[in-house]
This record gives sequence, C-alpha cells and structure tokens, in this order.
Amino acid sequence: MALQWLYSGSTVALQWLYSGSTVALQRTKDEGMTNRKRTYDEGKANLR
Repeated sequence: MALQWLYSGSTVALQWLYSGSTVALQRTKDEGMTNRKRTYDEGKANLR
C-alpha cells in the first residue's frame, strides 16, 4: 500500500515537474520571439 502511494505520488510529482518545465520553456521561447520582433520593429522605425 505504501509502495503504491509512493509510486503514484512520484508520478504525479514528475508530471507536475514536467508540465511546469515545459510551460517555463514555452514562456521563455515566446518571450524571445516577442523581444526579437520588438527589436526588429524598432529597427524598422529607426530606418525611417
């Protein structure tokens, strides 16, 4: 019983860790994209 609980607890923790890290990765990727676009737009504005 304790083993079952330990196993399910660790899978939940792993799932939580995994989903948390993918969300963080997605966020940093999105931030990088918006920053790149912002820099690009600013560069275009400076050319005018």
